[in-house]
Amino acid sequence: MNSAELLPFGAKSLESIRDCGFLTVWEGAVRSSKTVASVFAFMCEVIKSPDPRHLMVGRSQSAVMANCVDADLGLIDLSGGLAKIKRDKQNETYIDLAGKRIDMFGGENVSSFRAFRGRTYGMAYIDEADLQHENTIAECFNRTIASRSRKHFMTLNPNVPGHKIYTNYLDKFRDENLPGYRWFHFTLDDNPAITEERKAELKAQYTGIFYKRFILGMRVNAEGGCYPSFTEKNIVDRLPEKILFVTIGADIGGNGSATTFAATAFYMHDNRLSFCIIDEVYDTENRNVETILGNWEQFVKKQKARFVCADCWVDSAEQLIKKSMERRGIINVHNSLKNPIVDRIRFLDLMFSLGRASIYKDCNETIRAVQSAVWTTKGETETRLDNGTSNIDSLDAAEYSIEKYMRDMI
Repeated sequence: MNSAELLPFGAKSLESIRDCGFLTVWEGAVRSSKTVASVFAFMCEVIKSPDPRHLMVGRSQSAVMANCVDADLGLIDLSGGLAKIKRDKQNETYIDLAGKRIDMFGGENVSSFRAFRGRTYGMAYIDEADLQHENTIAECFNRTIASRSRKHFMTLNPNVPGHKIYTNYLDKFRDENLPGYRWFHFTLDDNPAITEERKAELKAQYTGIFYKRFILGMRVNAEGGCYPSFTEKNIVDRLPEKILFVTIGADIGGNGSATTFAATAFYMHDNRLSFCIIDEVYDTENRNVETILGNWEQFVKKQKARFVCADCWVDSAEQLIKKSMERRGIINVHNSLKNPIVDRIRFLDLMFSLGRASIYKDCNETIRAVQSAVWTTKGETETRLDNGTSNIDSLDAAEYSIEKYMRDMI
């Protein structure tokens, strides 16, 4: 399309935009222009479509908005403001694009598909397809059966080679030579708008399997240690100077697991926020709730006597113990955010590689936990091996203490 020539599209992006069929897939590295190209293609096809209603699905509705609609070079920007966010009489948010309605839904949970089940759509756009529940993917195809111009658009970063998105759809369609199926693999070099400096910056933000997937665009299995960037340089023999504040994480044990507390100090290093895990408790006895609460109170007061320490994040599965901690009134107590474990691993390894994360030498359990953590795959999900052979509990407590700041630090 001539209008596409005005955008910073490379040859592969332009090819992917033209002649979209039953399913067009954009897979590959981050910042490789796959999302912009796919959204532009979807926008053009929706405007031309004889069908009045269409669908966009992401991990959540807010993720669709952030990634594909309200982002720089998202649907609103690409349409020159023609796409507008509106609400209907049922207070449901949707996009109006030249008189066509585009519904937006999240799709990562087993029952997410029920939100749009029974509706009829002309086209479906599936963002981060490997992160959607398989029920969501199937329902996206089901909802377009009656379409007069049936087309689907799908983006994803590479995942485990045996992921169901490949076995049930992408590789299956390829092997069957399905009419209208088109697949494109993108790398950083396919985005002509990205500078060499930005490429270097992005490459520095990923390590291990994440580098292979998000930078090289490879489908790879997670193997070996979870924190390959952790070295002796990340173990420090003295506390950081000019500590800004300290946060606490608490993982409550039981059924063979330990109760662990972690204190993490945040400070500025080379004008960037950094952190050091400075203290720990590792209790395998778990005698009773009162003992746990007493040890926790002693640990909190120890940190408050030395540093500015106002917040503690506690395992969100332990609501009764959390309430008991709150009643003691010595610190603000929050539910742990419990970001996906794979995101927490990627963040901590990245911080180790950049020299922005360290562990004080006396935190022996935490050091051993980082050194011994290894990957395991359960079905399609990658996580840390948790079979009692390594100390996952200390890692959980440490992560609870830092995960509020993960997004800002990256």
